[in-house]
Order: sequence, then C-alpha cells, then structure tokens
Amino acid sequence: MENVLRELEHDYNIEILFACEAGSHVWGSSSEDSDLDLRFIYKQKDLRSYLSLEKLIDVIEINNEIDIHGWDIQKALQLLRKSNPTLYEWAFSPVVYFEKNSFSEKLKQMIMNHYSPYSLVMHYIHLMARNIKEVKGCHTFNLKRQKQLIQAVKSVLICHNFFVSHSIRSPFFLSDILQSQTTNPFAKSYRQLVEAKIMNKVVPNHFYVDLLDRLEIEKVSLLEKVNELGRGNDCKDQLNEWLWELLNI
Repeated sequence: MENVLRELEHDYNIEILFACEAGSHVWGSSSEDSDLDLRFIYKQKDLRSYLSLEKLIDVIEINNEIDIHGWDIQKALQLLRKSNPTLYEWAFSPVVYFEKNSFSEKLKQMIMNHYSPYSLVMHYIHLMARNIKEVKGCHTFNLKRQKQLIQAVKSVLICHNFFVSHSIRSPFFLSDILQSQTTNPFAKSYRQLVEAKIMNKVVPNHFYVDLLDRLEIEKVSLLEKVNELGRGNDCKDQLNEWLWELLNI
C-alpha cells in the first residue's frame, strides 16, 4: 500500500496526510473476492493551488484493483463541519495505512467534540430505509441484495450505539459483535448475514422476510426517538486554525 500512496503523491502532486481502509475488511465482513477500499486525505504540494482561478482538484477517484477515493484537506474539513458520516467512518477505521503527525487522533477528537449525533443517526436511518426499499423491490434475493440487507442492519446497530452513549463513538464495535454470542436480535441477525456473505451463501427466504418486517418497525421507532440526540456545535474557527497549521500559513 505504501507504493500506491507514493504513486498518488507523485501523479497528483499532493502530500497525503492520512490513509485508511474503509471497506468490508475493516467491518469484518470481507469474503475472498472483496476488494481493498483505500481512503485518504491530502493537501496540495503547490499551495498556490488554493488561491488559483482554476478549480481545485478536491476529489481523487480511481477504480482499479484497489478502490481508491481521496479528499483534499479543505474539502475534508468543510465536510467535518457538516458532520459528514463518511469522514466519521474514515476517522475511526481500525486500519490506518499512513498518517502524518498523529492526524487521525486530531481528526477523531474534532469529530467527537463537534459532530452532531442527530445528523449521523438521520443519515443511518435514511441509509437503512433506502436499502430496505431496494431489497423489498427486488424479484430475487441474491448476494447483492444480501449486502444491502447487511448495510440496513449495520445502520440500525450504529444508531442504537448513539442512543446508548448520547455521544460520538467508533462504529467499529460491530467487529466485536461478530465474535460474540449476543442475544440482541439485530446483532444476531447481523452476524448470521455476515457469516453467509463470507461463505458466498444466501440466507433462507423466511429469514430475510422476517428481518425486513422487523427493520421497518425499528425504523419508525428510531425516527420517534431521534430528536432527543444532540446537534453538535460549529467548529469553524478550530477547523480554520487546523487548516492553516496543515498548510503552514
């Protein structure tokens, strides 16, 4: 992975500040054909790019043997201010390929101090609802639909974690669930779905039909409770200071 990162820096004239794994490998649900999902945050080596009349390249995407996606630091911090859920998952990834000056620790601290639990839970509720709708609308339940069902159940469990803690915590407690003998119904269903995915098998029809019904009920319950969660706070000044520090200006 180090060679991939160095090539990215050379090809795009950037300096990578943080790089992590973000796909099924960190969620404990990878199968033999699962790709690596490299995610990273970078800054421009030529700082004049931030003051240019030309539009800054603030997203780098490459779909090859490795799924690669990166954000410029300015874009990343703008998204942090908005409680972006994707950045939340990157920050807490248990697999960090590279970072400069404890970047991930500062990123996690910013997120824990300023993110809105309400916004994150609403994101996961919408993600759950979209996946439920697509699974229900399919004619055949297959491996692709099973992955969507995994996403729906994962979203429920992450939401539950916010309601228990009323604070920002890592979502990767789900990896522990896969190793436990929990009696939580959704956690148990999540483990069964992941085990089937890893073996490239599809769960029985009665299993996913019953699970979809329970997810629909849970969605209503989550929406009824979401307003009790905090909205976070604006951290524009802190983010500006961090940005200027990273750009050495």
